Amino acid sequence: MRRVAAIGLAAAAAALVAAVCLSVARAPVQGAEAAVLAALRDASGLRIESDQQPVVRFFPTPRVTLEGVRISQDGEPPFATARRLTSSPRILPLLAGRIEARDVTLIGAKVALDRAPLAEFTSATLAAGAHSAAYPSIRLVDARLSWGARTLEKVDASLVWPSAGRALSASGFGLLGDRQVEAALALTDPAALARGEASPFRARVEGGGASLVFDGDASLADGPRLSGDISARAASLRETLRWLGAPAPRRSSPLTGFSLTGRATADHEGFAVSNAELNLEGGAFFGAGRLTLENGRPSIEATLDTGRLDLDPYVNGIAPALRDEGGGWNPKRIDLKPVKGYDLDLRLSADQIRLGDLRIGETAATISVANDSLDVAIGEAEAYDGTVGGRLSLSRDPRGVRIRVEGALSGVDLQAALRRFVTAPVLTGSLSGELSIEGAGASIAAVVASLHGRAEAHIADGTFYAGGKGRALTLAGLRGAMKVSAAQATIEVKQGVAYTRDLSIVGEDATLTLAGEARLVERELKLQGSVRPPNGKWVLPVRLEGSFLAPKLKAALAAGEARASGE
Repeated sequence: MRRVAAIGLAAAAAALVAAVCLSVARAPVQGAEAAVLAALRDASGLRIESDQQPVVRFFPTPRVTLEGVRISQDGEPPFATARRLTSSPRILPLLAGRIEARDVTLIGAKVALDRAPLAEFTSATLAAGAHSAAYPSIRLVDARLSWGARTLEKVDASLVWPSAGRALSASGFGLLGDRQVEAALALTDPAALARGEASPFRARVEGGGASLVFDGDASLADGPRLSGDISARAASLRETLRWLGAPAPRRSSPLTGFSLTGRATADHEGFAVSNAELNLEGGAFFGAGRLTLENGRPSIEATLDTGRLDLDPYVNGIAPALRDEGGGWNPKRIDLKPVKGYDLDLRLSADQIRLGDLRIGETAATISVANDSLDVAIGEAEAYDGTVGGRLSLSRDPRGVRIRVEGALSGVDLQAALRRFVTAPVLTGSLSGELSIEGAGASIAAVVASLHGRAEAHIADGTFYAGGKGRALTLAGLRGAMKVSAAQATIEVKQGVAYTRDLSIVGEDATLTLAGEARLVERELKLQGSVRPPNGKWVLPVRLEGSFLAPKLKAALAAGEARASGE
């Protein structure tokens, strides 16, 4: 849309040139030097200056030339300059002692579009053009159009006013960055636009591997407004965003297959699309959205619905990789650049969501980006025969980045949830619980080392796999695994270490109680406790140690014997 704005503003800038050059029609040939500049000032209300006196030549072709042109509002620096302005007068008015421009060429123009009073010029030019069949065609040669920090270079564009049933048309091309942009605009009835009515309007813009087509109406009754059907496509949305200087993910996929269709409205309040169909990375989204600018900062609001959503291409570009190549926590600095410079308020519903090896069913979520922070909230979603909900926040912190995770789950099949991560989970069953942890640091490794918070977990109707085959465990009734009727634990997290004092697993074969710690940085368990057989006559000291993925339960007796209960 920025390219559409740039080309459209270029047409408005050309219309401004037409407005001021039309006034040349009343300048007498004698004394043209002063009369031309005075007429330009009177017609435009602007200060028009030239480094040299205007030159009027009759042979071999009548031509008016102005060198070193500067255009400004009173008391302000010039917003437009040009090396040269040339115009070809019409022969018959010239013979009658008048100068009427047939065409105007602005060579080497430099226009600061964000400082030019384009709305006023467009209205005045349309009013004049609606009543003047002799309005000149305009051409920009080797021009530069700028808007803030963005620049469209080497612009070659033309503006032709309607005649014999033809529409007002503007077309041209230029360089934005290192890529060429081509555009064509057509306004069918400028006279209607001047009267405050709507006129059919069509625009086509191509460049940077993307294209945009708009077909609808334009009006000026309550300020410039476009309303109609829009169609946009891009081979790689990521590359197109980077070319435009917009925030774009860096580590994600190219975001291919982008297309957008819908009913669009563009006015002074922003750009909105309704009845939209958005296709990206093989996914189809339906809904509505709006883009506005607040002090130059883009703000996006959208509501989208989809069937199956793969989050990997999007999250991978924002969230840092959790692990490094060696399998440890990633020590690389977390970069918040992908969530800087814009605001986002996205309400999303999906039948199924995939994130890495995780699978979540029907989901309603909100994704917010504001103040260079990311916030993802899930109200309730179906997951592994249960429900989950929670919130993930990513924000700035003096130490680098602060990450906060809050969540709750109920009735989740633990074995199904872990099977993509662990070949043989230690504990299975129906899991319910709550979690609230946060940490801060410059990298994921630093964040994990600083984690603090609290968690509770409850498991019903599961199985505990002891992972050991010692005789002592066999005597305690553990033959590699035992049925679990209930298990629970309360966990406190401090400086990257999770502590528990009340982990208990109650089953048909035994009751297991444990206390100790889990070091999140090293991803290792170190718990101690006891196993009590159903008859209660034995108490077997045990240790549960090892990696998170494959811990082992072992007897802890020095002599390898159990002790009698009560001793």
